[in-house]
Amino acid sequence: MSAAPWLVVPAAGQGRRMGADRPKQYLELEGRPVLAHTLARLHAAFPEARLCLCLDPDDSWFDPAWVPFADWRRVPGGAERADSVTNALSAIADEANGDDLVLVHDVARPCVAVDDLRLLLRVLVDDPEGGLLAAPWRIP
Repeated sequence: MSAAPWLVVPAAGQGRRMGADRPKQYLELEGRPVLAHTLARLHAAFPEARLCLCLDPDDSWFDPAWVPFADWRRVPGGAERADSVTNALSAIADEANGDDLVLVHDVARPCVAVDDLRLLLRVLVDDPEGGLLAAPWRIP
């Protein structure tokens, strides 16, 4: 695996179910949009990562100043999350090596722990199958 992983962050959703005046990734949390919090958290875990941020082509809310990554690109999002991920994988196909690790993290999940993200990367480095970051669910 190369030193820097690829991050694919689907952020093209419209958030219609939220009933808000904007997509949920742009709703404010402690004075900043959810998108900015998520990208900051991912950057804290993987500052050297290469980012593919999947945005709706007509997105008028996005501000590039929210992206803390040095190596990043905007990729057109798709109708569904899976379409956005496919677009991102196509966008990096000519640059990515066969053993590069690609991590996918939905933009509307800003509260993931940095330590959990780093642990996931350490576990996946030698795992050819990939993995999923999850926590056990317990009935209260």
